[in-house]
Amino acid sequence: MVHKYVKIKNRGLKKRTNLDTLNKTPGYCTACLFETGNIKKDNKILRKKYDAYGKGLAKGICDYLGIKW
Repeated sequence: MVHKYVKIKNRGLKKRTNLDTLNKTPGYCTACLFETGNIKKDNKILRKKYDAYGKGLAKGICDYLGIKW
């Protein structure tokens, strides 16, 4: 949904196994980490279009959870 409001690159999903806090949790813990932008590559866009970016994030989360915006 963010890409509808702000033109930033989608870097896709990445599987990581080096997250110490999750790996040390008893019974192993599954989690999803969401990176909302790259400081070096997206900084200029995020500084100018922060409102549109936030709106895109919020709408995307609502859509995923099935909550009407």
